[in-house]
Amino acid sequence: MRGVHRLYVIYLTVILLGVAYVTLLGLMGR
Repeated sequence: MRGVHRLYVIYLTVILLGVAYVTLLGLMGR
């Protein structure tokens, strides 16, 4: 379960980084 937990944390981190990246592109676009 520890490995699954680690993958889950990495998955959430990637999603947060992706959302932040898209948000920055949206702000710069405007």
